[in-house]
Amino acid sequence: MKRSAVKIQAGCVLLALLCVAAPAQDSEAQLAEVARLDAQAKSLYQAGRYHEAIPLAERVVGILEKTLGPEHRAVALLLGNLASMYQAAGDYIQAELSCQRALTIFQKFGPESPEIAKLYGRLAVVYFAKGDRARAESTLGRALEIYRKTPDQNESEVAKLYSDLGVMYLETDDYNQAGAYFETALPIFEKTLGREHQVIAIVLNNLAVVARVQGDLARGESFLQRALAIYGMHNPEHPDITGPLINLALLYYDKGENDRAEPLYRRALNVLEKTLGPEHPEIAKALHNLGILYRAKKDYVHAESSFQRALTIREKKFGPEHPDVAQSLYDLAFLYYAEDDNERALEFLTRGNEVQERSLASVLNAGSEWQKQLYLNTLESTLHAAVSLNVSTMPRDERAARLALTTILQRKGRVVDTVAGQLTILRLHGTAQDQDLLHKLASLHSELTALETAGNQISPVERNIRVAVLSMAIERIEGELSRRSAEVGRQAPPISLKVVQQALPSDAALVEIFQYRPFKAKTLDAVDQWDAPRYVSYVIRSNESTPQWVDLGDATIIDAEVTRLRAALKDPRRTDSQTVGRALDERIMRPIRKLLGPSRRLFLSPDGTLNLIPFAALVDENGKYLVENYSLTYLTSGRDLLRLNVPTESAGAPVVIANPLYDLTILSLPGSSRDRAKQFPSQADAQRSMDFIKTSYSPLPGTADEALALKKLWSDARVLMQDRATEAALKQVNRPLVLHIATHGFFLADQSKTLATGKGTERTIDSFLFLPLPKRWENPLLRSGLILAGVNQQSSGPGEDGVLTAMEVAGLDLRGTKLVVLSACETAVGDVKTGEGVYGLRRALTLAGSETQVMSLWKVSDVGTRDLMTAYYIRLQKGEGRTEALRQVQLAMLQGQLKAAASDRNRGTTDTGEQLGTKDYRHPYFWAAFIQSGDWRSLDGKSIRAQ
Repeated sequence: MKRSAVKIQAGCVLLALLCVAAPAQDSEAQLAEVARLDAQAKSLYQAGRYHEAIPLAERVVGILEKTLGPEHRAVALLLGNLASMYQAAGDYIQAELSCQRALTIFQKFGPESPEIAKLYGRLAVVYFAKGDRARAESTLGRALEIYRKTPDQNESEVAKLYSDLGVMYLETDDYNQAGAYFETALPIFEKTLGREHQVIAIVLNNLAVVARVQGDLARGESFLQRALAIYGMHNPEHPDITGPLINLALLYYDKGENDRAEPLYRRALNVLEKTLGPEHPEIAKALHNLGILYRAKKDYVHAESSFQRALTIREKKFGPEHPDVAQSLYDLAFLYYAEDDNERALEFLTRGNEVQERSLASVLNAGSEWQKQLYLNTLESTLHAAVSLNVSTMPRDERAARLALTTILQRKGRVVDTVAGQLTILRLHGTAQDQDLLHKLASLHSELTALETAGNQISPVERNIRVAVLSMAIERIEGELSRRSAEVGRQAPPISLKVVQQALPSDAALVEIFQYRPFKAKTLDAVDQWDAPRYVSYVIRSNESTPQWVDLGDATIIDAEVTRLRAALKDPRRTDSQTVGRALDERIMRPIRKLLGPSRRLFLSPDGTLNLIPFAALVDENGKYLVENYSLTYLTSGRDLLRLNVPTESAGAPVVIANPLYDLTILSLPGSSRDRAKQFPSQADAQRSMDFIKTSYSPLPGTADEALALKKLWSDARVLMQDRATEAALKQVNRPLVLHIATHGFFLADQSKTLATGKGTERTIDSFLFLPLPKRWENPLLRSGLILAGVNQQSSGPGEDGVLTAMEVAGLDLRGTKLVVLSACETAVGDVKTGEGVYGLRRALTLAGSETQVMSLWKVSDVGTRDLMTAYYIRLQKGEGRTEALRQVQLAMLQGQLKAAASDRNRGTTDTGEQLGTKDYRHPYFWAAFIQSGDWRSLDGKSIRAQ
């Protein structure tokens, strides 16, 4: 249980104002009465007797309004204090009204006074309690900005804001960041308030929450015992003592010492009921934890009573749409699940998901992309429970299947979808300040990339510190952009199975694959409540109301088959690719085919490692590749169909970037020209892949032929080659119809980074904020990207180094760009995140706003790729759909109708040492490397049926 460090303005400031403002004839009497009531109200508040303090504080405000007028500074001061009392008592409506009234008064005396900053801090706590995280974070940000501009800021007030920020990060499971804020606030409070102040106990309680979740139970218990000792000195019946009591009970629960936990819960409830009344939100939190303990003890009667009472309190206090209401509904669903009461488990899980979905959009309007993902992670248990209820417990119940699939559609890939939508809104409708923030974000991404590619030019310690500082700055701007997009754009309606189904073409089927962990409801140990991961697939068609599903089996076994298939496909010398493809098809697609009916157009939304294979190369029981019978379009989630059905327009002609001149020193040689690069030795069929840590990059002659062929097809295309194919030029591209990039690509495996400071804990300065640097700053979007001109000199246009990472790609403006083709190696791979797709160039291009992406899954052949791409664009020009055009080219290669030119077969070798002419392009190494995700229709937006 978390606590906010709420403080009330000292009475001496109020008295000083009254001495100046009170009428002379009765000033003494007024001062005495107001001072007496104010002191009494403050004393009751500090004792936790909020309901007794509020009437006295209201009376003080009334007296001052009559004697000094309703817009006096003293009135505003007391309204702020009254707001804190309302908030502590759980009356959030009155708390917000009092804050807003006080703000209106103070703003007449200036827009950025310390009093206004304090009120913003109080208002943020109210918004957060009401579940409006976006407004809470924004309001706290405004308070911090005022303090940054105030030379003589009150350190204690600043520490309070950081403490409140820490509470918000706790709610999204960002424990490292929350702990950093609490650790920053604690010494400031100790310095300004003393080591035994009750506010210190609040911060210690919150630090204990962080320590417990991170597994350091001994440290957590130490924090809690110190906090309890502080309360014991002041007031052992203060309502804030319940935080340490409940957290200590949770710690004992983690240790399996339930007999020690239950008395602490009961003591906490007793204190809360005596001081706050029977319907305070804090009581609901305590009941929630007590119910979990009873459920673990299999005391289902008392568990249900606790959960039901918590639900009643939350619905009455917050209304039916609050995330805490969803939590209570989920508590009851899990309880009924454990009791084998499947009907009620389904009912409450469905109700919980409906409430959560209605509130989710609001929650995701706040915070950085990372913070959004952390919040979604807190909902994983309910998603996996919904799937488990369907697959394991109610396999024949249509309602359970609809709930499971609906929840997958709502949650899978939700973060990338949300961020992409927010960026699109700001690019379309944002203010000049919004555009400045977008440019600043892009600049920070470039700085971060430069640090990652700087090699040994700076020390590891310096790099890590600078990376941490930049990463924090990026998160702040992302959070601000989220808030601004919510102000500009219209909130999307809740996602439902029906609206996704309506977006499907009439002849198509959506195949939604999800990796889930079966829920073991009767298991007492929370860690062991989830079984080993498995894959499940749901299939829906536009003309069938009932989703079909099939459990595909153990994820470990399937993932091993995926690894085998990728190894076979990546090597054209391997002769077992069909055998391995048949084995994986038997596990995945053969069970799914039974659910497809007559549909031959498939929208595939894979999960886990299945994102890294071309389903076209799987082989059915008749020995046919799937590409021979099915048209395959890839999606992150079936929900993508909704976004793809919103028409957007491009702003320019196609842009082709190819055959970059990686070493610009060539141009300074005698007789230099852009054609001179062709004289330098290179493999005839080099792979389009490089590790950017290397110091030199070989030319790719096939990409030049590719570009010239595309120029013949699109006479108005802008073609940038050689020294013009720079990173700076690519970043200036603005919403072209088509963007084609042919160069080296890279993907680096995860490199966990521990901050090495050499001096213990380093701290970085942000104004007056000193934060410990996190131990890990590893962004997967920095580990994949493209290599461009001048990379050998780390100069690719003004301020650019020639390495364009996925993080930088995400900052491009590709709204309305119908097709992006990355004709390079491994551009479709990246970090696989279950339920969120692939963190790499594929994700980055979605964030940039492109409709369709064609990318590679392994290191591809230069010559083979040239021929595939040329044939692909010819078909697009004839009006074929983006998916069908690629499929027809793949079929032509598979059937031997598309071969390398004789000149290519007679010169050089492939990257495997095998002559090109011996097996032409029939091996899936050549034709299956590229997959197409996004919009399937022709470039003019018309749907072309698969033939």
